[in-house]
Amino acid sequence: DVGRALEGLYGPEVEKIATRLAWHFEQAGLAEKAVDYLIQAARQAVRLGANDQVIEHCTRGLALLKTLPETAQKSQQELALQILQGNVFIATRGYGSPEVKMAFTRARELCRQVGQTPQLSSVLFGLWGYYFHKVEYQVALELGEQALHLAQQQPELGALMNAHRLLGVTLFFLGEFDSAVEHMEQVISDYDPELHRPLVLLYGADPCLSALSYAALSLMYMGYPDRALAYSQEALRLARELAHPFGLAFTLLHVLWLHTVHVDTQAVLEQAEEQIALTSEHGFPQHLAVAKYHLHLARGMSGEAVESIPRIRRAIAAWRATGAQSGKSAILGGLARVCLEAGQTEDGLAISAEAIDFCCHTGERFDEATQYWVRGELLGQQGASDQEVEAEFQRSINLARQLNARLSELRATIRLCRLWQRQGRKEEARQVLAEIYGWFTEGFDSPVLLTARQLLEALQ
Repeated sequence: DVGRALEGLYGPEVEKIATRLAWHFEQAGLAEKAVDYLIQAARQAVRLGANDQVIEHCTRGLALLKTLPETAQKSQQELALQILQGNVFIATRGYGSPEVKMAFTRARELCRQVGQTPQLSSVLFGLWGYYFHKVEYQVALELGEQALHLAQQQPELGALMNAHRLLGVTLFFLGEFDSAVEHMEQVISDYDPELHRPLVLLYGADPCLSALSYAALSLMYMGYPDRALAYSQEALRLARELAHPFGLAFTLLHVLWLHTVHVDTQAVLEQAEEQIALTSEHGFPQHLAVAKYHLHLARGMSGEAVESIPRIRRAIAAWRATGAQSGKSAILGGLARVCLEAGQTEDGLAISAEAIDFCCHTGERFDEATQYWVRGELLGQQGASDQEVEAEFQRSINLARQLNARLSELRATIRLCRLWQRQGRKEEARQVLAEIYGWFTEGFDSPVLLTARQLLEALQ
């Protein structure tokens, strides 16, 4: 009776007291009604970024459902709870955690029981996140294609945007930058912040934040630094406007990553502090570990190599503890570069070999070209012949060309030309460097392009 009286009193604003109502209906023995309000309370907690409360409401709701007979309504309610808690587990435990797999595997079973449901697209997203972060990229690609096929049959634009996002991210990690940008720019063009703000409840993150972030990364590797930085800044502006803690943490992580690829050490140092504070406050262990990695990597490349190596290793260990693996080749490659800076050649070569082996076994190719020029530098430091070192640089250049990764190609070409410069092959070096440098149409004040221009002048 108290519950019904409160419902009447609050009317359309009843969600504000959903937790109280759930308790009253539970006490009255009306479990089904109590679960409805626990779902509302969990959704409200998601909007507030109160992750512990989301898990508490979902756990209570799932326990109550066990007391009810099997009905279509029960399946619908459990599906809503599994999606809500699965999305929170992504934030608080990491995409690759067993809790994420369990929640979304169960949710997919419930979708089969329920039949046609728009929630299937968010379930496919949750499963995609798990398999993607376990670097089962072909499974992730298939889930993305299923999501796209499903979305094309629905009038609801959010599902279609999310499907493009899944495919775009997967294709980026496979090194298919052009296709990744196509999918991401489709999301960006379709996005309306007011209309699509509720999508965070279904997918745990705003699709446009992901689209902007991965379009930026793809364009950076492809050799369009200005466009990349513009997309990244737009992502950060939108994340601050949406004021969803996990969305902001996700965006800051990708801003850090972009600045690392761009070799803008100062920008990494500035943004890492904010990300560490945010992810510590809200309990996002995967993003916290990656933020610390980027911070210590930047310090390691700024004259603190020896001190930074154990800190980078600790950050990588914390990242691995969340169950994540995607991006491992680039993360290990960064550590190998700091080992190069520190003169720890044997460790650097072992780490570099692990990164290259990971690329070969998983198909993770977006940063593969980097691994070969780093190995070339390490071999040179070890005293290998110029011929061996040059072979690694050439391999890096050839792979970057295959992937249309012009920034990676330029970085490897700089190393090759420095080698030729030492050998007295200045004219040959100048021609090769001038050709790749001449391809660029923007970003001439970027660190890598400034280095290339300085080397060109020295080769005159």
